[in-house]
Amino acid sequence: MSKKNTRAQKAELLNLLAYTYYRQNKTRSAIKILEHLSDDNTSKEGKRAGVLREKRLADMYVHLPDEQKAIEMYKSALAKANKYDRNDSIRISILEPLTGLLVEKKEFEEAQPYAEELTSLCTARVKAGHIAEVVSLFWAHTHLARIYNETKNTDATAKFTPQLLALLDPLLTLSAKYQATSLEEDQKAYVRFQNKMRDEFIEDNTPRTLSEYLWLSSQFRMRDLPLTNWTASTGAKPKAAILCVHALGLSNRAFGPLAKELTKRGFTVYAMDVRGFGAWQHEFGSETVHFERAMDDVKSMLQIIKMREPGKPVFLLGESMGGAIVLRAASDCAGEMSGVISSAPSAKRYGEAKLAALVALHLFRKPTQPFDIGEQLAQQATSQEDLREMWKHDPRAKVSLTPIELIKFNKFMIDTSKLCSSIDNVPIMVVQGQADKLAKPQGTYQMYDSVSSRDKAMLILGDAEHLIFELPNQSKVLLDGVTSWLDNHLAMQASKPIPKPVTLETKTEKQSKARKAARKKAQL
Repeated sequence: MSKKNTRAQKAELLNLLAYTYYRQNKTRSAIKILEHLSDDNTSKEGKRAGVLREKRLADMYVHLPDEQKAIEMYKSALAKANKYDRNDSIRISILEPLTGLLVEKKEFEEAQPYAEELTSLCTARVKAGHIAEVVSLFWAHTHLARIYNETKNTDATAKFTPQLLALLDPLLTLSAKYQATSLEEDQKAYVRFQNKMRDEFIEDNTPRTLSEYLWLSSQFRMRDLPLTNWTASTGAKPKAAILCVHALGLSNRAFGPLAKELTKRGFTVYAMDVRGFGAWQHEFGSETVHFERAMDDVKSMLQIIKMREPGKPVFLLGESMGGAIVLRAASDCAGEMSGVISSAPSAKRYGEAKLAALVALHLFRKPTQPFDIGEQLAQQATSQEDLREMWKHDPRAKVSLTPIELIKFNKFMIDTSKLCSSIDNVPIMVVQGQADKLAKPQGTYQMYDSVSSRDKAMLILGDAEHLIFELPNQSKVLLDGVTSWLDNHLAMQASKPIPKPVTLETKTEKQSKARKAARKKAQL
């Protein structure tokens, strides 16, 4: 056997060993093996292997996490790919995480050329018939739009934003066209689509060896949209749009059954993924829960909906974590919405002491290592065993969170409860189930009492558990109550006289002062 073949076999065995360590969550051991593999620059295959080795190393550093080291390795892998291997799929797989990490670190000027190259490559592949790259193109556009906005490049922003919206429209239309009739069927359809995308990803990257195939299969990320929508099948003109925000662990698709009912009642329904959940957990730099960015996302989604639904009132609807997010939005950007429906937003939880002890234990051992809280959440959220099983196997769910993420979640919920007093001119409807075994109803009632707005209502459902809107079957009492509230406020807003500019200015100043005072109080 020649030395060349012997060297190739040894490299293959070491790559397989590194992969095994990676799958066992022994990331540092995998890194050590990959770092000791030497590049073979004497052949095209050897140079290609060098590109993939550095890309894998970068992925490992993301997993640690060590973002700065990952960025350095991605840059090195890209330089080699541009020199040795012009395979567009490989270059895209390097540019995506590199761009995402730089944007999340707010290194916008450095990220710009990479984002522009990524957009160009994805555009070319879509034109060449690679339909799977359409969602990749959307994310590339999203990064580039944010870069132009953050760097105050107004000309590029003005030119690029319509392109992003033009790309989003057909994606949302296509998504709406193939929505399943139930949550269970929707999950099955998603898994089928995920498997198809994985097969295409592996085929595009043309694995030469078993180790290449295994690495590609394990590091595939399912690309999806962080926003979805449902429209009435009758084609009737909607009277308003509703943007839904999901509970901890779930994703935008959890609102499917609710949306099906609300579209029958004349509403267009949108649902977004909270940063770190749903589609975001597959985007480099956006995998972790980030509430500040989530609030920015709410504002962005509201603007997108208003551009897609010109002249239509937009309401926010959120549940549990989502219920707190929409209340925070009512405090931060009151003028952007026509009203808010918040379900079970209580920061006070049953089993807090047990979870706090668990978080403390994991924080001491591995602060950045996720651990599974899904079973505990499901047990408290519903008594329906079949529903628990469905959530357990939902490929879009995220029920493994780091101790740091859970601490941030708890702080966000508590801070939001303290800011309710700054909500003084947004119509608010609060929903709470008395059979809730996760969020303490008393906490929700206290938040309702704190809301300063005189236009507020509460709907209490005696037999409802924690999740009320994100269920396979919707209560007619709930639907009738929500629809009545929405219709009444649409009628009230339609008959309101347009206030004088001076009154608007005075009111805005009053709101600003109230919010600042509430935030200051929350920080004490």
